[in-house]
Amino acid sequence: MKILVVEDDKEIQELIAYFLTNAGYEVDKAGDGLEGSKLLKEKKHNLVVLDIMLPNLDGKNFTKIVKGISSEYGDPIIIMLTAKTEIDDVLEGLEIGADDYMKKPFDPR
Repeated sequence: MKILVVEDDKEIQELIAYFLTNAGYEVDKAGDGLEGSKLLKEKKHNLVVLDIMLPNLDGKNFTKIVKGISSEYGDPIIIMLTAKTEIDDVLEGLEIGADDYMKKPFDPR
């Protein structure tokens, strides 16, 4: 399984990648939404762990683009991982196409 982690906070990005790699997954990392979309288009990851508040292309617009053009991006599962924790944020994330929503801070286990 190929996983793409799109997170602008390097510490969080590395922590997520560390645990996923140790669990046996192939992991790619991107620091912003544009870089993430390019990697996803190239490698067609199975899963995207996605922050919402990203430079260049935020997680909401990233999700709308990816879910709207499956011929270019494949059909990855998208898990939003974000500090935006209000119920309206969660519902909006799910309504635009995210498959699940995790709140920061989180326990990597």
